[in-house]
Amino acid sequence: MVTRSTIMDTNSFRPDMAQALPAPLRALAERRERVLGPSYRLFYREPVHVVRGEGAHLFDADGVQYLDVYNNVASVGHCHPRVVAAMTQQASTLNTHTRYLHEAIVRYSEDLLSTMPDAIDKIMFLCTGSEANDLAVRVAQAYTGGTGVIVTSEAYHGNTQLTSAFSPALGTAQPLGTEVRTVPAPDPSLAAGADLGEWFAARVAEQIADLERHGIRFAAFVADSIFSSDGVFPDPAGFLAPTIELVHRAGGVFDGWSEHFDYQRWVDAAASELAGSGVDLAWYTTRERGRDEVLPWEHLDGGLDREWLWYDWQDALAEAGQEDCRWSGCYDCGVCTSLGSETQIGPSGKHLLPLTVVPR
Repeated sequence: MVTRSTIMDTNSFRPDMAQALPAPLRALAERRERVLGPSYRLFYREPVHVVRGEGAHLFDADGVQYLDVYNNVASVGHCHPRVVAAMTQQASTLNTHTRYLHEAIVRYSEDLLSTMPDAIDKIMFLCTGSEANDLAVRVAQAYTGGTGVIVTSEAYHGNTQLTSAFSPALGTAQPLGTEVRTVPAPDPSLAAGADLGEWFAARVAEQIADLERHGIRFAAFVADSIFSSDGVFPDPAGFLAPTIELVHRAGGVFDGWSEHFDYQRWVDAAASELAGSGVDLAWYTTRERGRDEVLPWEHLDGGLDREWLWYDWQDALAEAGQEDCRWSGCYDCGVCTSLGSETQIGPSGKHLLPLTVVPR
């Protein structure tokens, strides 16, 4: 599946343009072409010879100042003095990997996490955005069991083997993966007066459906925060909410972020949804149950035997452990024959395995 990037393919310097350049620029461009790999792009028909940056500006060899709204590297401006000082101090102190104990990486992680929502409680440090997006999508694929990825039509997410396959902005030289689908940018002009969030979510839903039609399980929708490669579309605030909800309902994740169990989140949601209903969350979830009480999952006809669960619960209360059944023999729990056990009758006498598939 070959794609064409209207941004990258039409905005790059080509060697056949060299003769029109001033002699100093032509000489530098020719030296660059001799030593750098051919996949490196050079912007503009008349390239900009940048020599330094400061704050939001770049300066070329002739001293011309440019307002930099294109750079995707500097996040707090060029040569920010605090960043320069911190990098200089660390480089002159220690430059090594993370497999030693060191105060700086722990302190830095604590500082970063203090700015995040409670649900984000771990950090993985990577060297580049390509690595970060590569890992995010691999996590999403492992979490969902799917491989399908949806991106916007001019997205750039990296140059690893995985991320380049869902980076249409790389242009015709890089085919998109067969399990990748694209959607238009969230451009209000394309929505033609419709609610932008709902319009964009509908485009994503169409591509999720297309993946499913081709037997590809959906894994992730990936987008940078302001769709910078697509033309910069940060507004209106919150317009991605319908898309993120759609992605989660379809079993995928947004940009590699995945839900983890947070008991307080469930309590808060239940308090909101059950308000005024007379339903006591604790009565249904955390209280101890009697042996003869009907359990919430008893309508299911497969899985762990009820009697075995009761005895296992009593063992847990008594802090009595059990050996791993893979090595000590089957406990007749009634759930698994895949590890060599031939037992298919639980202690209550019910025939449990193999489970019978019930057609819908």
